[in-house]
Amino acid sequence: MKKSIICIFLGLVFTASAPAAELVRAAFDLGSSSTKFQIARVDTTTGEILEDLTPSHIDRRWDTGMNHDLAASDNNSFSKDAITRQWSILRHLKEIAVVYGAEEFSGVATAAFRSASNGAAFLALVTEKLGIHIHLISQEEEGTLGMTTVAAKTQQPIEGLTVWDQGGGSFQISTTLGTDSYVYQAPLGVHSVNKALYTLILGIPYEKREDVAPSIKPKHVTLLLRHLRGALPEKPEWMETMQDEVEQTVIGIGASGMSVFSLVCELTGSDGFTRNDVALALTEAIQRAATDDLQDVDEPELVIAKLALVLAVMDKLNIDSAVYEPVDDGATSGILATQRYWTPAPKTQELLLDRPNYRRSLSIANFK
Repeated sequence: MKKSIICIFLGLVFTASAPAAELVRAAFDLGSSSTKFQIARVDTTTGEILEDLTPSHIDRRWDTGMNHDLAASDNNSFSKDAITRQWSILRHLKEIAVVYGAEEFSGVATAAFRSASNGAAFLALVTEKLGIHIHLISQEEEGTLGMTTVAAKTQQPIEGLTVWDQGGGSFQISTTLGTDSYVYQAPLGVHSVNKALYTLILGIPYEKREDVAPSIKPKHVTLLLRHLRGALPEKPEWMETMQDEVEQTVIGIGASGMSVFSLVCELTGSDGFTRNDVALALTEAIQRAATDDLQDVDEPELVIAKLALVLAVMDKLNIDSAVYEPVDDGATSGILATQRYWTPAPKTQELLLDRPNYRRSLSIANFK
């Protein structure tokens, strides 16, 4: 009788890390004054940016002036010209991203799009027609995204960071204390402050500011600072705790040459600044503006508004000093590192670039 030999193989279980799922993504940050852009190879499991693929000859920051357009509107909506300009920039950047291997496209929109009556509808059109999933985020989320961006760019843990993100239409100061995150926020940006300087302090219609070229005197700036300090929310308890017990360094982020913090550091000659530094720079700017001696500075027409805003916030919140971290591609590193912006992953099925009816297929031409 044959003997049956039954062999039982016991499988050995090895615990080895699975290879990282990698994907090329394009991130878009639609700010109030500009759109920022980054292409990167990303570990889709952890959100880690493995390689920045943005070509060096492509600008990461594209001026859009959506806040200027909205400020000039009499019905709180973006004009057709502004919409068309923003649309063309996004379409162009997506074409570039596809050429460089991007498979997923996502981003955020902030203050100007929150304020405009047609902002959300425009973003829905971008998502539907261009295949770029744009999230209209709250100001609080914008603050958290600022911390995520600094952590992603500097390879620091997000715990212990205090980040001041000053935009064209709003600002946020965000931090973590223990396991909790906190955001101090206000709908005050450089352009809204500049508008207040002209309309409330100088009594000049904002749309006529370029025709008048008024002489801004120290008394005008004193009134502006008083107005700003009154408009800012009171300092919250968590910030008192941060300053008294934790002593975290405040990190100001923004584009090189354009941001309020870049300006302060340019005028003070340092990558950090104190409240007194800002006050002295503001005094100097008033004197130089009187003789039209600010032309060597980026956006000379906004210099006084930028410095006044920084000083008012530091006064209100008792911030003695801060350091500057250049972020020329906006919050795109934070967008790439935040998984929720990519779930479900918006992918391009067809770019429609060469279709003869491409432009007619978009309702952008009749967008209101």
